[in-house]
Amino acid sequence: RLDTMDSYDDYSNLHWTSIVITCSSGSVRDGVEEECKRLSKGGLLPSHDLLLVLDDPQHEVEVSKQEQVFHAAPGVGSGGATINAILVAMERLSAQHNHTTISSELVHSSRILVLHHGRLLVHSPGGTAFLRLSPEQTFVPPSATTTPPTLLQHAIWMTTKMSSKSKTGVWVMSLDTFLPYSCIVCPPDTDGVDGAVVCTVAAPLEHATHHGVVIANNEQDINKMEYRMPLDELRKVCSEGVGAVISGLVFLSSSLTEKLLGLHTVPPLDRCTYYGMDSGVPPLQVSFFT
Repeated sequence: RLDTMDSYDDYSNLHWTSIVITCSSGSVRDGVEEECKRLSKGGLLPSHDLLLVLDDPQHEVEVSKQEQVFHAAPGVGSGGATINAILVAMERLSAQHNHTTISSELVHSSRILVLHHGRLLVHSPGGTAFLRLSPEQTFVPPSATTTPPTLLQHAIWMTTKMSSKSKTGVWVMSLDTFLPYSCIVCPPDTDGVDGAVVCTVAAPLEHATHHGVVIANNEQDINKMEYRMPLDELRKVCSEGVGAVISGLVFLSSSLTEKLLGLHTVPPLDRCTYYGMDSGVPPLQVSFFT
């Protein structure tokens, strides 16, 4: 935990235009939604105008006509869930501003947090969102801590801290990501960024070889992202013995967000959103990092 109350001042008063949490199914969404209502009502979340909990677009397929058994088809992936979350958020924000259609211009004056619930774990049937953490190892301010904070709270507050130098744009986070606690986490300055900022965690190569790493031409421009790269190859591109492991925390500029928003009407990417699901087409699974 940070040493003084003043240490939280740089992000505890930040405001989100919208916080959107995506879940893999309706059953997961119900529990997360109740928890979010409790946290929001108690003032235990960052200030926000709109709080949404969505289940990812699903397409049920009939397996047996005789028994009328239905199974959910594969989901839309982290990329599809991100596009769908942005679409729904902008629909709601447009309605709040009395627009009869989606007003993409609103992204240029909005701060949006998209948090993916991630996988369901065997040891946590209620979902990772409800895992309790030590208060000393989270970014949750003391004013927002009444009980041991959850991973959900930590992820939201950590992203809020990381967004402290972002006036507008979309921050995308997942509960499956690396969430190191450190007093010296430095938020990136995203002013003037026309694209995306991928946040990484420095890790020994022996650890990085089990995850995704960023290969950069220099300190800023990403050349490619490789997953489970063999250790020998990793040593060739990471001469200092440290790999830039993909943390899962990404910033999207307003201009890039506006382009992503337009994809909900473009086949086949319309199949990543409820817009396409309503047309009866099967979902398209898209990863956010490939």
